[in-house]
Amino acid sequence: MWVPAAVVLALQGEHWQAVFLAAWGTLVVGMADNFLRPLLISGRVEVPTLAVFVGVMGGLSAFGFIGLFIGPIVLGLLVALFASSGTAVGRGRPGQE
Repeated sequence: MWVPAAVVLALQGEHWQAVFLAAWGTLVVGMADNFLRPLLISGRVEVPTLAVFVGVMGGLSAFGFIGLFIGPIVLGLLVALFASSGTAVGRGRPGQE
């Protein structure tokens, strides 16, 4: 989103603002995304990037801005629940093997 905005600023003659926006998008937003996404979204559960995207968009459409955070959290909890229930289902009752 910041790349087209930086291009528009450059075409309008606002070169310093375009450079600042490009640097901000690359350094701050890009690095924050690379460091925070694995910490906040994936955690110990491996969630594919497409599933995270669907969770973010679904949360955004269902809950608004706060859904950006709620959607991936719910998705991660569901993936963890299905992963743990899948391993528990195959074992049967304790003592029976």
